[in-house]
Amino acid sequence: IYGNETEVGNGIRAKIAEGVIKREDIFVTSKLWNTFHKPSVVVDACKQSLKNFGLDYLDLYLIHWPVGYEEGGETFPRKADGTIRFSDADYVDTWKELENCVKLGLVKSIGLSN
Repeated sequence: IYGNETEVGNGIRAKIAEGVIKREDIFVTSKLWNTFHKPSVVVDACKQSLKNFGLDYLDLYLIHWPVGYEEGGETFPRKADGTIRFSDADYVDTWKELENCVKLGLVKSIGLSN
């Protein structure tokens, strides 16, 4: 959502390459955006963040908001009256897929923001 994972990753990797920092000495957090709450897309969304950062793992991956938005490409999907179109994805199922991200070694810890 913030559109800065690539730039942050570039900075991290540059400082690692220069020997200024080690990966294990920093703590990198990212968030699962609201339109990616369907269980079938959670792991892929995490992998995309890792690709954007150019990292092998995240220290913390958060559900950005405990209510998902309707999937389909819009960052803030809206009805004709301007209200948000919510997803029918259950946040418990979203959480289980975050647990799967831990099992897969993509993230060290998971949590909920907002």
